[in-house]
Amino acid sequence: MALTGVLTSLLVPLADAGISVFVLSTFDTDWILVRGGFAEQADQAFEAAGHTVQPKGARA
Repeated sequence: MALTGVLTSLLVPLADAGISVFVLSTFDTDWILVRGGFAEQADQAFEAAGHTVQPKGARA
């Protein structure tokens, strides 16, 4: 996947689930912020789209 598609691949599942986001982009990375009350729903949307979600504090 091209780098330009990474953010889209993460935002589309959230939009489809009706989850509002705030995105911060820097030179090094992008941050997708969701309200705390929607964190579990966001995880489910990511997993349904084929993304891997690691528990808070887990390291690859």
